[in-house]
Amino acid sequence: MMKSGYILPLVLGIILVLSLMFAALLQVPGSLRRYTMRMSKEVQQIYDAESALMAYLRHVPQGYFKKLPLVDLQNLGPYNRACATFRDGEGSPFFAESAARAVCVYTVAQSRALHYSEFHTGIFSYRESLRSRILFSGSLKTYSGNKRFFAPPQQEYIEVRDGDMRLDLDASKSVRSANFVVDGNVVVSGRAIFDTLRVFTLGSVQIRGGVRVRHLEVVAGESVDVQDSVRFRGLITAEREVTMAGRSVADFPSMAIAIGRNEPQANLYEHARFSGLLAAPAGVVNRDSSTVLDSANLVLPAFFEGEPIVFERAVLR
Repeated sequence: MMKSGYILPLVLGIILVLSLMFAALLQVPGSLRRYTMRMSKEVQQIYDAESALMAYLRHVPQGYFKKLPLVDLQNLGPYNRACATFRDGEGSPFFAESAARAVCVYTVAQSRALHYSEFHTGIFSYRESLRSRILFSGSLKTYSGNKRFFAPPQQEYIEVRDGDMRLDLDASKSVRSANFVVDGNVVVSGRAIFDTLRVFTLGSVQIRGGVRVRHLEVVAGESVDVQDSVRFRGLITAEREVTMAGRSVADFPSMAIAIGRNEPQANLYEHARFSGLLAAPAGVVNRDSSTVLDSANLVLPAFFEGEPIVFERAVLR
């Protein structure tokens, strides 16, 4: 145990050290002080943006907290994106959010019981919305008859009338966005990486090979068949049948829905892995023992109103 005679020298030593540190701080150059003040401001910006998003997710009315930035909500088909922009528009060169302008969260709806009519109405409205988003984009390129691409098309929005479309791809660079409306059938094969791939067709869709899609939206009038080493996250829906097989992977939160009325099927075969909602509201869901179906966190597309579930956070620059 320390004797009382040692206390006074210890206290004096601490005071001396603190005095030296304070004297050193007084000598800090003005540039370092400005750096510290700016860093503090940017930390506050990130904190305010995160707080605004938390308030939005808890259904606090916009503008309730006067000092927080407003939240901008954007519909991305099956997902919603909510972004809080830094109030003064200045970026941060000090953090991983370098030159950041906004903090965003991506959400889906929490699962709830739906009657078939509600399910069908919601999916039908989404299908019409997807078709309109592509056809009325303002930069649409139209072809007639069968069309085949051996490289990702330069146009972001394409319509193929009175024919089928085939994408035989071998692309080493990622494709930012590709959007198609097709009267006939669609085949996507080969090797390609899409940030966004949207397909609306009255026929059937096949996706196979080494295709990777970060955000996939597929609407088919007949069936959708996903094979081989395809990996995606998003929503696929068809009237008659939706099938995933051959070691394909659907990352969370994905949704595959066979929405027809005459016993449609949603199938999971041959070592396929699916994380999210696999459903056939008026039919059956089939799977074999080699597959992995992770439905622990059941979700619905964001266009079904419900409690938002955050599945990704991002920083926009």
